[in-house]
Amino acid sequence: MTMSRASTLLSATIISVLSATVMAQDAPTLKPGSSAPKPDIEHWVKGGAPEFFESGTVYVVEFWATWCGPCKASMPHLTELQKNHPEVVIVGISDEKLETVEPFINSEAWAAKTGYRIATDPDRSVYDAYMKASGQRGIPTAFIVGTDGVVEWIGHPMRMDEPLEQIIAGTFDREASAKAAEEEAKRRAEERQALTALRVEQTKLAAAMEKGMSDGDWTEYCEVADAIIAKAPPRLGLSLGVQKFKMLVGPAAMPTEGYAFGEALLPKLAGNAQSLNEIAWYVVDDGDVATRNLDFAMKAAVAADDAAEHKDGSIVDTLARVYWEKGDRAKAIELQTKAVELAKGSPMEDDIKEMLVRYKASVEKSR
Repeated sequence: MTMSRASTLLSATIISVLSATVMAQDAPTLKPGSSAPKPDIEHWVKGGAPEFFESGTVYVVEFWATWCGPCKASMPHLTELQKNHPEVVIVGISDEKLETVEPFINSEAWAAKTGYRIATDPDRSVYDAYMKASGQRGIPTAFIVGTDGVVEWIGHPMRMDEPLEQIIAGTFDREASAKAAEEEAKRRAEERQALTALRVEQTKLAAAMEKGMSDGDWTEYCEVADAIIAKAPPRLGLSLGVQKFKMLVGPAAMPTEGYAFGEALLPKLAGNAQSLNEIAWYVVDDGDVATRNLDFAMKAAVAADDAAEHKDGSIVDTLARVYWEKGDRAKAIELQTKAVELAKGSPMEDDIKEMLVRYKASVEKSR
């Protein structure tokens, strides 16, 4: 069996899920309740340098990059927050070169979507002082610094509306935030410790995938994957379960086993909008999937849309696609129209609009 590019990426994803989590990491030294380090920024791309940290002023220090899709999706939201709270200083910091960030921010597409201060710090001093010190690995990540120069909250910028409102109002529970951060750090440490024991299985999994791709015998892969999933901490186990499902219904060409595994997996992913959406989209779109179980895809897509409270354009786009593949053209166009509205200002806006145009054109052509 020839390994397609999609299959190669999928196998690499499975290994990287394990590898990234096992990597050693020191205990965080920056957390809610810590004094915020004063950012020493090399280049201000948009807006002037503020005074860090003035008493009585709330700050948001956010980390992003031009290549990061979720970062770009967060930018219009940060702009809206800045518009609604002009008294708050919001700063988005990349660690890329000035010649990369400057044309991006000044482009027609992004100039209007970034209504807050933008900076870049290629020597990564600010990244180290915040991201590395707090044990954060992924971007975008935002740090809210309170009126007394203390870090109040750390998390994804799309989820900071409520804590920001409370911090501005002076009603935020700093002690509860610090406790939650401490518990999360403890959970991560326990997870890393548990995963250290899976290094041997990780090597076995890579070999088993190569065997499956070369001779079509996926027995060993299933056995090793199941062993890892059983031993892994819950969150990682579910993530690996998603990857196993995709491998079975895709490159392994084992739809009966794959969809049976998927049916058992869906209830465990309840409330996990992104993973449910990932499964649904893979079934209806990926070129490695020869047998598309659209009823299964519908279950996953509906569950994803419910989990996202019908507010995520990319997830509604997936649901529309499933309806389209099932032959309900009217419902697909209705949902795709809604997806276009929800996706305004996001990196997927143009793609979702284009799909709506294609749906409508196909209906017109068939009349």
